[in-house]
Amino acid sequence: MLVFMDSFDHYATANVTKKWSSIETGSSGALDIVASIGRRSTQALRLGITALSLGQYSHRVLLTPVDPAPSGATCIAGFAFQSLQPFTTWRGDQTTEGNSAVLLSIRQGGTTQVWFRLNQDGTISCLRGTSVLGTSTFALSQSVYAFLEFKVTIHGSTGIVQFRKDGTLDATLNLTGQNTLTTASATWNQIALGTFRATGSAGSAPAYLYYDDLYLLDGSGGLRDDFLGDVRCDV
Repeated sequence: MLVFMDSFDHYATANVTKKWSSIETGSSGALDIVASIGRRSTQALRLGITALSLGQYSHRVLLTPVDPAPSGATCIAGFAFQSLQPFTTWRGDQTTEGNSAVLLSIRQGGTTQVWFRLNQDGTISCLRGTSVLGTSTFALSQSVYAFLEFKVTIHGSTGIVQFRKDGTLDATLNLTGQNTLTTASATWNQIALGTFRATGSAGSAPAYLYYDDLYLLDGSGGLRDDFLGDVRCDV
């Protein structure tokens, strides 16, 4: 079932929390809705750091869908993403969620079940806590939008993690028989985009990452219950 989607085209920065549940403030962080930077020269969500000294980190946005609320143990999320800076700008070598480059966190009651890390070579890893469950073969390219899709089924021993880039399933980040459970409940009710923490390697200049055309499913209902592929959201 489709529980949420966002084109980022129909509102301004001041209205983010009218659609998203909350913003967590970073140090020297930036969060904006920016014109003309989306995949089709439309708006996009921009997360970044205005001063790239070591350890500075971006804001992040959190969403707790309520109408409808997610049902069950499966979360499927897709969005277009690009980084305008080299991936070495971001701390993709860390195993602590709050100290790394976090593309997406899947959460229950404010606690992260699993999260996806942007690595410094452009690959993507899935982690539960500080444990790396797997890393993609596919790598992203700087300043090029890719459509990323993530599927997680939460379970203490038979969890599933899958990653697709531009509609193609990654061979190595295609996991079964995983422990993807961090809380006492094998469910999810929230996602977060960000945080991105700086290495300091790019000096003090601003650095930004962009999200566009986001969708969110919960795997139920028999319709729109699996990967949608590279889609666009229009308003």
